[in-house]
Amino acid sequence: MTNLGDRAGAGFTPADRTLRGLPLLVEKLAVPILVAVIALGGTVLGYQASIRTLDTQVSVQLNVEQRAKKAESYFGFLSATYAYFDRVPEFRDCITAARRSAEPGATAAATCVPTVQKLATAQQDLRKALDQVAVYGSDNATAQAILMFNNLPGVAEDTMPDLVEIESSVISDEYWDASARFRTAVCVEVPVTPREHC
Repeated sequence: MTNLGDRAGAGFTPADRTLRGLPLLVEKLAVPILVAVIALGGTVLGYQASIRTLDTQVSVQLNVEQRAKKAESYFGFLSATYAYFDRVPEFRDCITAARRSAEPGATAAATCVPTVQKLATAQQDLRKALDQVAVYGSDNATAQAILMFNNLPGVAEDTMPDLVEIESSVISDEYWDASARFRTAVCVEVPVTPREHC
């Protein structure tokens, strides 16, 4: 009687039996390997997408912060300009009143010391505001702010305004032209959605 195990193994070498089982082994390993490759690819794609999203979020956040600093510097400069303008007529009025009521030998400037101090403080605040525009503003806005500053009456290089110039000067056309261009820069650069007509 012939043994079935012998018949099944008749004519086959151990290497033949290994080759016969190879497709089964490949089939059993192929599915987990394919799943691992797909999972790894999905992980890499997900990682890349999250990096792109993070880059976009950081860029948007930086843009928002930069726009806020720009707006703060622009409006701070305009506010400091208005404050300086408010002090100029106060000084002129003080000088005029002091000259009318001055005793012989008294100087009008000595009578107006508190007003002059306010004017000097307004000029220092204006200079600081201009510095902020230079740091956070565009080149165009900075150039216009500098023109505005340089064409204000009495603005001097040192901390004390030129009182003689303030008393006798008027606001120049150069100031008003630069002011209009500065306001246009504010209108274009500050809003999230630029306005159509600035």
